[in-house]
Amino acid sequence: MSQSCHYAYGNIEYDEKLYPSAKRSFESCLSIAHTDNPTHPITAAAYYSLGCVEFEMGNTEPALGFLAKARNIAELRSPARDDGTIARILWKIAMVLKNQPSGMSVKDAQEADQLLARAYVAKAALTGTGEAGEGEIYDLDRREAMTEMDKEEESFDLLVPGYFR
Repeated sequence: MSQSCHYAYGNIEYDEKLYPSAKRSFESCLSIAHTDNPTHPITAAAYYSLGCVEFEMGNTEPALGFLAKARNIAELRSPARDDGTIARILWKIAMVLKNQPSGMSVKDAQEADQLLARAYVAKAALTGTGEAGEGEIYDLDRREAMTEMDKEEESFDLLVPGYFR
């Protein structure tokens, strides 16, 4: 099975909140992608997705580790500016820092604030130039059930190509 298939299965499992299964799928994607294409967008996306899975499972340190790897690849691919992928990763790292089960240290709070500021500046620039994707959740029941954080995450998801959301 290809890296893309594992990634797609991981996304389906993640959406269904089947986190252990999603983790296995993203790890399978990553094992192929990292070997064949260590700086490919799907490699960064797999690391990002693993970070999201770990965060949902309450594993802060692994989540931050995977998100750091995704960030490294994204910044390598876009060294001159913060593109949508970078903005999305920065926002997610900030959310992990702010929502740690053990609470947030002063250092983590400062880092989260800096990352959020950078993410929002990038998002505004991308939206202003028309580079940000557009989209709306048309399922009204789903939309009404979304928290403000879910809506904010959705706005950052729209900064990356649809396949990598």
